[in-house]
Amino acid sequence: MFYKRLRATVSTLPALLLCMMMALQLSCSSDNATHSDRMKILDTYADVIVASSNKAIASRAINSVEAELRAIDHIGYTITEHCELQQLNEAFEFGKAYEASDELIELVQKAKSLSALSKGLFNPAAGELTALWQTRCETKNCTVAPYPDDVMKLVNVKVSSILKSKPRMSDIIIDGNFISSRNSEVKLEFGDLIRGFALDKGINHLKSQSIENAMIDIGESAHVIGRKGKHPWWVGLHDVSGEHLLGTIELADDNAVVTARAISKIGGKQSTVFRYAVDPRTGLPARGIASVTVLHSSAAVANVAASSLLISGRKNWKQIADRFGVKALIMFDDDGTIYMSPAMSEIIHWKQRLPHTLLVP
Repeated sequence: MFYKRLRATVSTLPALLLCMMMALQLSCSSDNATHSDRMKILDTYADVIVASSNKAIASRAINSVEAELRAIDHIGYTITEHCELQQLNEAFEFGKAYEASDELIELVQKAKSLSALSKGLFNPAAGELTALWQTRCETKNCTVAPYPDDVMKLVNVKVSSILKSKPRMSDIIIDGNFISSRNSEVKLEFGDLIRGFALDKGINHLKSQSIENAMIDIGESAHVIGRKGKHPWWVGLHDVSGEHLLGTIELADDNAVVTARAISKIGGKQSTVFRYAVDPRTGLPARGIASVTVLHSSAAVANVAASSLLISGRKNWKQIADRFGVKALIMFDDDGTIYMSPAMSEIIHWKQRLPHTLLVP
């Protein structure tokens, strides 16, 4: 009788082992499961991804953070009609105070502090300069062309006028929910800072929902918390055109990665808009560096640091990086040469081996 029971037990071992393996596999896949959604925001798409074994909790958190991001969208990515940013700039022009939303108040406060930290390399108060260097291409396939000589003369006159009026973020006064400006020539244009601001707000909201592992991606910027299962999150690194993947960057814990480009393209249904990174000191498009990618615990800080490095160039990179607390960064110059800090070289994985030079102080 004993031997019969023993044989029966032995005969069921393969089935028991199979069940245990399947249960383990399901458990692992559940722990590594990701839940995501995509939404249109700030003239691009935002992807919200939560790594969680509980689908219901992940779905609730995603829906909740999307509502938080939509509350920022009304500000406007650029100076466009009917957005809150346009209304604020009109109030500045006529010397009036504007009653702003809580989100816009917080964004302006952030921009003021970061502009001061950049020592003027980042100056959204001179946003009209960026608007002057924004060109639209109506055809399907086109290249960026300079202005004709007669138009360029008019642009130069306008640039000189703006520089003479010296619009600064310090001109802006915040009193409760009212914003005004001492200088009527202030025209706010936040550029990609508003996307970094949205990333930070979104991640902080997920943390308030007890989400420990997640990523939010807006455009070419991303902010992550925790990990994706047992591995870090991976964010793509593209060439200066933004079209070709060169490699991936490891992101884990609470970090953001942001890329600033000398020329960026915004695709629309009717045409393509080319936006230039403008040096607020000269009123001219930045030259020398084509793109800068920066890692930081705040996407907003990373954005301003990357923009400042793009304008300043490689010569003073260490001084500016230290000012913003940046360790990991990579720069592509106009000739295609790649420069990166030692900290970035430790977390980047090239799709194919590319020659590069380490930045040294």
